[in-house]
Amino acid sequence: ERKTEKAQVDVSQYEILTKEGLENRHGVGPDIDEALGRTREAVVVPDGADGGDARPERKTEKAKFYLVREFEGHLRGIRAAQASEAAAETLEFTAGA
Repeated sequence: ERKTEKAQVDVSQYEILTKEGLENRHGVGPDIDEALGRTREAVVVPDGADGGDARPERKTEKAKFYLVREFEGHLRGIRAAQASEAAAETLEFTAGA
């Protein structure tokens, strides 16, 4: 008896999520919206969404997907900049007191 083993390949750099999936993972807020705005997106158009399908009952919503690692890189940068700004404001406040 021969067993077949499947190779485990890490392709996490290609993980994609919708906006809702990213918000579930990272929360909601202006920093999330800014990171989404900087991240490339892929739009999936189901059959019939372009008006060519004669069956109106078909769901025709377009779905946008984002590369998770790219989004998370942008989010880290935004949050680091916000933390630096907050630290600078704290230093200015304590220096002026």
